[in-house]
Amino acid sequence: MTTMNELFALDFDGVICNSADETAVSAWRAASQLWPELAQAGSDAPDEIVEQFRAVRPYLETGFQAIVMIRMLLHQAPLSAFRDELHTHVEQALHDLNKSKDELIALFGAVRDEWLRKDLPSWLDRHSFYPGVITALRCALQQQKRLYILTTKQERFVAALFASQHLPFPADLIWGLDRKVKKEVLLQELLKEKDARVHFVEDRLDTLIRVHANPTLQAVKLYFAPWGYATRAECTQAEKHPDIHCFSLEHFTSWLKE
Repeated sequence: MTTMNELFALDFDGVICNSADETAVSAWRAASQLWPELAQAGSDAPDEIVEQFRAVRPYLETGFQAIVMIRMLLHQAPLSAFRDELHTHVEQALHDLNKSKDELIALFGAVRDEWLRKDLPSWLDRHSFYPGVITALRCALQQQKRLYILTTKQERFVAALFASQHLPFPADLIWGLDRKVKKEVLLQELLKEKDARVHFVEDRLDTLIRVHANPTLQAVKLYFAPWGYATRAECTQAEKHPDIHCFSLEHFTSWLKE
C-alpha cells in the first residue's frame, strides 16, 4: 500500500497572521512619497484610515496595491470601487505616476525595510497571529510535517514575523512575492514530488476557485480559511462549493497538530 507524501501549503496573511494594520501604515508611508496630498494629511496613517482599510482589505491581492487603496480611501472611494474596480484604479495610478508594478513593489518593500530597521518593535506590534496558530505550527514542525508558506508577501517579512515568535520555520520553505511566480505554479512544483498529496489553505476564495479550475491541479485538496479577510458573501459561496473544505480556526489548528 502506498504511503502518501502529505504536503501542507499555507497562505500567510489571513490564514496565519493578521497584518491589515501594518499594511495600511506602510501603504500610507509609501503613498506619501508619491502623492503630495497624503504627505500634507500627516506623516502617518490616521486611525480612521487604518480602520477603513480593514474593511477593504478583503479586496487586496498583492501588497503594493494597498498604496493605491490608501489614496482611494483618502478620496472617499465607495466600497464597490475596491470590490469591482481595483485593478482599473491600480493601472490608472501606474499610468499617471509613470511607474511600473515592480517599482511600487520595491517602494513598498523599502518602506517596510526602513520601519523594521528603525523601530522593529512597533512594526511587530502592528501584526497579530490568529489564536493557536503559532502553537499549531510549532507542533507540526516538531512532528516533521512538510509545511510550506505560499504568499504574496515578500519572504523576508514573513521570516521576521516567525522569528519574533521564535518559530524555527525554514526560510527555504517560505515561497513569496520575491519568486514572481503564481501560487498555481508553486502548487504544481509540490505535486511533482513522489506520491504527493497537497493540502492548500487559503483565505482568498478567488484563488481557490482559480486553482480548482486548473486541470493540472485537480489533485490538490482545497481549504478555505474564513477567519481571515474573507467577506460574508465569500464564506457563503465557499460553503456551497463541493470541492472546497471550509475550516474553522479551531479545526485548522487541531488539524495541524494531528
